Amino acid sequence: MTFTKVSALTPHKRMLVCALANACIAVMAVLLLDVFSPLYPANLRLMPDQDFFQLVGKVWAEGGVPYRDIWDQKGPFIFFVNMLGWKLTGNGYGIVIIECVFILATMWLLWLIIGTVNGHEHHPGNRKPIYSYIISMLVLWICVLWIAICLPGSWNMTELFCLPFLAASAWLLLRSLFAYQGHPTGQGAWRVPSSWAYVHGLAFGVCFMTRLSNAVGVCVGLLVLTALLIIRRLWNNLGICILGFLAGVATFFIPFAVYFAAHDVFYEFMYGTILYNLHYAGGLAAAGIPNLSTLVLVFAVPFAMLLAGIIRLIRHASITCYSIFLVLCAMMFAALFFKMFTIQTGSYLHYTVIDVVFLPSVLIPAAAFLRNKVSRIVALVCVTAVLLGYAGMRTYQVTTWSEFDNTWVARLVKQSQGSIAFYNMNAMAYTLNDVKPAYPYAVFQDWQAEFSDDLRATIIDSYAQPRTEMLVVQQYGTLTPIIDDILDTKYQFVRSVTDASGTYDIYRCRHSV
Repeated sequence: MTFTKVSALTPHKRMLVCALANACIAVMAVLLLDVFSPLYPANLRLMPDQDFFQLVGKVWAEGGVPYRDIWDQKGPFIFFVNMLGWKLTGNGYGIVIIECVFILATMWLLWLIIGTVNGHEHHPGNRKPIYSYIISMLVLWICVLWIAICLPGSWNMTELFCLPFLAASAWLLLRSLFAYQGHPTGQGAWRVPSSWAYVHGLAFGVCFMTRLSNAVGVCVGLLVLTALLIIRRLWNNLGICILGFLAGVATFFIPFAVYFAAHDVFYEFMYGTILYNLHYAGGLAAAGIPNLSTLVLVFAVPFAMLLAGIIRLIRHASITCYSIFLVLCAMMFAALFFKMFTIQTGSYLHYTVIDVVFLPSVLIPAAAFLRNKVSRIVALVCVTAVLLGYAGMRTYQVTTWSEFDNTWVARLVKQSQGSIAFYNMNAMAYTLNDVKPAYPYAVFQDWQAEFSDDLRATIIDSYAQPRTEMLVVQQYGTLTPIIDDILDTKYQFVRSVTDASGTYDIYRCRHSV
């Protein structure tokens, strides 16, 4: 009887059941692979970026204002998402819920991309064989596992919250390119709808409000579309698309700009979003080529895109806009990643996850090289299994990272009755002990000061007058704290503490001694 009921399901209902099953698996994947999920209630792993995003979100949720009450060199969208998470549940678990929403939206849009590429490569009829669905599903899960590998430990990163917008932009871009190839000059009108340009603007806008380098794929796509519009002399369409694109960018930028201007921190907002990062990019020193496994992960997708584009050019014996786009985009990704991974940030694989929206453009043609249907499925299953194992291994590696020792910190917080600040320390010192940052520059101060003389002076000025009874300073390498003169004149050294994550000097304000 059960088999009869299943076979009686309409294609639409079968797709709905399949979508729900995939959604449940995706949510479980986030819960299992994100150490900030409720499955890891005792997590104290040191993850500087995610810990600080949570702190800024908590401060914002409790009435503070980013860039005024707490500052970081990121665009505000990542803080906004973390604030919503804290508002949702009153703790960091709400952020994991939002992560699930964003990954599900990304999966849906990746599914649309897969369908678009499939339609272009194979021109299927209205009724697809079951093996096509299996192949599409495997391609989708390869993409999801690639995201997990690039975001080890936690999915609370700027790239994840850009992915739905980047995927939507990539989907519409591919549709535009394929439509252009299907409408040669003089054989029907080809246009780029203004609503599509608006979506491209949204994608660029969300990258602008997080990390501008996330918009590389969008920029290359817009460059190609602009060239195609100029070639066809579609000046009116080009003008309308420019307006639509700017409207999309403004949708993200204007609300934040108005909000921070109303709180008199517009310059600080722009400085943290753009200006500081120019100093940061220029101040990073070369650190040599990373190890082989990192190189493979970093350049796998750009290399595959480049190879796919070149093979298409050779096989079709003609230059197509789609092939040109693949080659250009691969070169831009490779150049960006090379810059990022030959500098001090060489272990930050999350920078590379933005290329996942173009992974179906590589996997589907690659699978098509195998003529036998079964061999295609077996090959994709093997790739999926390898990536699943690797994602699990990377999550296990995260669980071996150093933990934050909150025991002695909690005692200091109680002893000072909350009148305490932390210098160069992880943001968990504030979050775990429910301490409100007394200074806007609350974590990793000496590291931030390395890349900007202006920020260095601002941090020193901020700490010139003590605001708390106690100040705990973590040693940053062999460097002397930039506030060393202030420590000598305004504070009295109490004692040092050393744990697995470093050495800390505890100071008491002289007026309270």
